[in-house]
Amino acid sequence: MTPSFNGLSWNTNVISLLRRTPHPQGLPGDWKINCLIGLHGLLKIHLCFKRNTNLEPVKTGRILALAIMHGCDLMISDLRVEEYIMKGWCSVTGRCGVRRIFGEDEASPGGVRSAKFIARKHWIVTGSDDKFIRVYNYETTELVKEFEAHGDYIRSVSVHPTLSCVMSSSDDKLIKLWDWEKGWECTQTFEGHSHYVMHVTFNPKDTSIFASASLDTTIKIWSLSSTAPVATLNGHSKGLNCVDFFMGGDKLYLLSGSDDHTVKVWDYETKSCVQTLEGHTHNVTSCCVHPQLPIIITTSEDNTIRLWDATTYRLENTLDYDLQRVWAVGCKQGSCQVAFGCDNGTTMLKVALAGVTPTQ
Repeated sequence: MTPSFNGLSWNTNVISLLRRTPHPQGLPGDWKINCLIGLHGLLKIHLCFKRNTNLEPVKTGRILALAIMHGCDLMISDLRVEEYIMKGWCSVTGRCGVRRIFGEDEASPGGVRSAKFIARKHWIVTGSDDKFIRVYNYETTELVKEFEAHGDYIRSVSVHPTLSCVMSSSDDKLIKLWDWEKGWECTQTFEGHSHYVMHVTFNPKDTSIFASASLDTTIKIWSLSSTAPVATLNGHSKGLNCVDFFMGGDKLYLLSGSDDHTVKVWDYETKSCVQTLEGHTHNVTSCCVHPQLPIIITTSEDNTIRLWDATTYRLENTLDYDLQRVWAVGCKQGSCQVAFGCDNGTTMLKVALAGVTPTQ
């Protein structure tokens, strides 16, 4: 019998990550579902059994997307690590860990820039350079749906937490909302940006609201009830690559990363910039706040990962794992483990602040 999973996914150049939950049944050991996406549209889905968590960073070719699962301490990054895990798994269960490889003839002929799990449907949704959205069943590996969604590269896809909707953003400057209960009909198109829309994300406190980051140097705040932006945040001097919501105490904030080498913290209520984090020496590629710890995590094309105190905004640490440009970050709920995707592979580390540490 094939187990069913809830989990965490990410996407990059390596570009973004999503959260899911542990397997609900009492399976022996820890399990994880992974989705690896390569430069040429290679989509690989496999399941892993945790055997060893003391892995060194792995050097590989550039990875465009990765996936992680809550309740698991190990991250897959490339075939060498996968082979190691498969051997460990087979010795316990007698089953192979690889579910399926989608080659260029079965997946996108271009790069896949974004992938998200839709756990309630057992799907993975991807956005590609060939302008197509594709949906796969990760249990059967079946291609459920594919359609041309935009007029240019798709940069980001985001799944609504409760509605039957996927949002996509593109180099065609548009944001679109797709409803799978209506046959993947485009129910709304949001216009307002004047350059590529690099990232979209829903507000976790009010899922009728979402934010977008664009190379036009702005963040825009949108409501699902209107196709026009409700607010525009200006402050960066160059294009934006990423945006995220986070809670600071009882207040909601936004975090944005830009080609001007800075990260800005915005008060969501007043729409004003309250802090600028300076230190990176090249484009900022991803940013987030750890879900439990008051730590801001940023990555950059300067090859570094930087950790900042989310209360004082002081730079606490700068890390360089010799994996070249760092493209994506993913945090694990209830844990101090953080994963990163880079030009030459992936790595995972544990972060903590004195006196404030998650349970794992």
